[in-house]
Order: sequence, then C-alpha cells, then structure tokens
Amino acid sequence: SFETLLTDDARAIYAFRRKAGGDEVVVVLNNSRQKREVALKLDGAWKDRWNERQPVSDEAGTLAVSLPERGAAILVRQ
Repeated sequence: SFETLLTDDARAIYAFRRKAGGDEVVVVLNNSRQKREVALKLDGAWKDRWNERQPVSDEAGTLAVSLPERGAAILVRQ
C-alpha cells in the first residue's frame, strides 16, 4: 500500500509510507536548499537505512528526522 504522510510545499518536504506483507518503509525527502527538521507521527522503532542513523522518537509517537539540504531519509520499521 502507499500513503502520503506529509506534503509541505512551503518547506519543500514530502514524506510517504509503503507497506507490503510485514515490511514497512517511510521515505522523507527534502527538496530545499536548507537543512530541515521533520516531525512525523510514527509509533515503534525505526532505522534510517539511507544515512545509517536512528531518528529520534519521543514517548508520544513522534519521530524527529534531520535532513540535509536536498537530502532524504529511508526509514525501515525495526
């Protein structure tokens, strides 16, 4: 399945989720020329496979993702 999670034209950010079987991936794209911080409502543990780092998660199920200019994150549910 495919689900758009975030469209922010003013900040040039787009995020979507793909699910297939037991796998789940979230892709976050920063098309701006500035570093961006993005907060997504995602529960559970995630790993950024593109940058090989853990995004920061809080107890309320919000995941904070740091993106470099014109950068991306590919988050895989753990």
